[in-house]
Amino acid sequence: MRKRLIFLFCAIAVSGFNGLEAQEQTPNIGYVYPSGGQRGAAVSAIIGGMNLNNVNGALFSGDGITVESIKISRPFDKLNDDLKREIMPILEAMEKGEDPLAAAKNSSEKIISMLKKQQENKPEDKGAAQKDKANTKEPGQYDDILKLVPGERLIYIDKTPEEVVKIIEELSPLERECLYKAVFSKQNVLQASPAIEQNAILELKIADNAPLGTREIRLYSKNGVSNPLLFEVGNVKENVGHFFKRDDEKNTRIVDSFPSLLNGQIMPGEIDRFKFTGKAGEKYAFSVSARKLIPYLGDAVPGWFQPVISIHDATGKLLAFADDNIFDPDPVLAFTPSSDGDYEIRIRDSIYRGREDFIYRMRAEIGNLPELSFKRLSGCDLPSVQESEKNDSLQKAQKIQYPVIIEGAINTENDLDFFCFEGRKGEKAAVEIFARRLDSPLDSMIQIFDKDGKVLSWNDDWNWLNVGTRAHHSDSYCFYELPYDGYYTVKVADVQSKGGDKFKYLLRISRPIPDFDIYMNPSVLNAKKGGIIPFTVNLLRKDGFDEEIEIFCDKGPDGVKINGNKIAPGLNTIRMTVFIPRDVKEGFHEIEFSAKAKVGEKEILKKIIAADDVMQAFLYRHLLPAQKLFLFVSNQSWLPFRSFPKELSMKAGEEKKLTWACPGFKPKEDVNYLLELDSPPA
Repeated sequence: MRKRLIFLFCAIAVSGFNGLEAQEQTPNIGYVYPSGGQRGAAVSAIIGGMNLNNVNGALFSGDGITVESIKISRPFDKLNDDLKREIMPILEAMEKGEDPLAAAKNSSEKIISMLKKQQENKPEDKGAAQKDKANTKEPGQYDDILKLVPGERLIYIDKTPEEVVKIIEELSPLERECLYKAVFSKQNVLQASPAIEQNAILELKIADNAPLGTREIRLYSKNGVSNPLLFEVGNVKENVGHFFKRDDEKNTRIVDSFPSLLNGQIMPGEIDRFKFTGKAGEKYAFSVSARKLIPYLGDAVPGWFQPVISIHDATGKLLAFADDNIFDPDPVLAFTPSSDGDYEIRIRDSIYRGREDFIYRMRAEIGNLPELSFKRLSGCDLPSVQESEKNDSLQKAQKIQYPVIIEGAINTENDLDFFCFEGRKGEKAAVEIFARRLDSPLDSMIQIFDKDGKVLSWNDDWNWLNVGTRAHHSDSYCFYELPYDGYYTVKVADVQSKGGDKFKYLLRISRPIPDFDIYMNPSVLNAKKGGIIPFTVNLLRKDGFDEEIEIFCDKGPDGVKINGNKIAPGLNTIRMTVFIPRDVKEGFHEIEFSAKAKVGEKEILKKIIAADDVMQAFLYRHLLPAQKLFLFVSNQSWLPFRSFPKELSMKAGEEKKLTWACPGFKPKEDVNYLLELDSPPA
């Protein structure tokens, strides 16, 4: 069988091929702190990431947020260990209100004295030199430093103490905290992450009428646009802790009003503490957003910040504790004091991990906890019926007419629900549970029985496409061909034998409804004029759908074209490319892709959902939907690379030769150039 394959080429180790350079050098962001602000407020936020050196702007989804300024926090270009030790006394003197210039002179004298001793105390024999090789310096190595006059300039940077003090004094409060963190914090290479080691500082203004809710923030540079992170706009007072402070004040703050939002950042082994005065009989509610803000951490186990919160009295006694909200890792906690007094809220990671991207927002209010509400199922027009509670055995199965949506619940522990329907031989029946996808704690299992009580088919966790924040595919699904005319029974249970009024579900029993959902990643296409940008399409096929799908651009600049825009039957993942004409305007463009397919005479048309491919716990890949798809066109031109023919039809094991052309590129005779396929098919 022949299949049409679209090959994407990228060049390795060839300086002239710059097609993917923009993709590789675009900014990437790992956290924003604080990740929210109050309407009408000015907010100073720090963003940690990589490839931030050339960042010159930030983009927010929605209206009402103005970026006043953006800076890359780098007051000293080469902040090595020697320079850190030399700057440390200056910072300490400024912190205490002492003379920083005198501190700089005193520090220089000590360093020069130490270096003189090192240069004078050389090992006498080669054996000793070998033993102390790491600490042995070549003769005359410190000559230039030893000529310096203490206090006239710093030793490890070509600046005077006055210039260094002026640089520090002109830093914003958040920039100074970044410098303090770089100089004073103990560096642990096992906990360091290159993905968040650079800092950008944003000064924002949130309008008084800014719409409430969650936005996406991205940074951009001349090379392109970053991945998105979440930023919340609220209407209550914000309590923001220091990004870095050298004493324990960072971890102990006062909650002086309810409601309020408490922002924090957990470092290794750290516990954040908030004190408040409680009244006897008053209901207090605390709800944490942590995983909601950063759903996945690629290099952490568990693959997200797992916060726990607790309430303690003035003596430190534990009064209340929470580490989740049913199945949601972000905890909620209700607390009613038995007496008036001072109380303390504590928040930490469940196993005392921590890093700059372990950030949280905790809402503290008076009243009841927010409820996990059972969502409704959208886009389904099947008739619905309510479950009858006397259906807890095969013999008492509730009779239904299908196709149908049954609204039910596993009301108690060990509760079982049975439903009986009449089918015809050769028909295919789709039996599907909607529970966890609708925010129900039910961990479902379904079984299909014949008329004699024999199990014909069953499923616990269906292997759905890894989309969004759900890491456990607990909703069940069976797609089964009925073997005879007659009655069949479907059983619904909770695998863990749990139950309660929150354990709701929707059960679909129907004939096939062929359909699909389709996602593309990344959520931003960073392009050059005249360039070709690769992206990946991931497909979720439903109820036996296996038709060809065509992808097209239905919103965007004129001339934008998708190459290799067909998804053949049987394929669920494929790489495609987008062609960007040379006359497209530089900057941001909103762009939308759609997909269409035919099932019989019916055409299915779907918007393609923009997403980003993220990893958690060093292994598991997830598609994280974004609010919008963006095209960013830089002012650089693409160096075209083309292979001939453009499309190949090949059999497994077959070999074919390609020719290629790259106008403007002159290969050297003595250089071997390697071309490799970008994400080729098996």
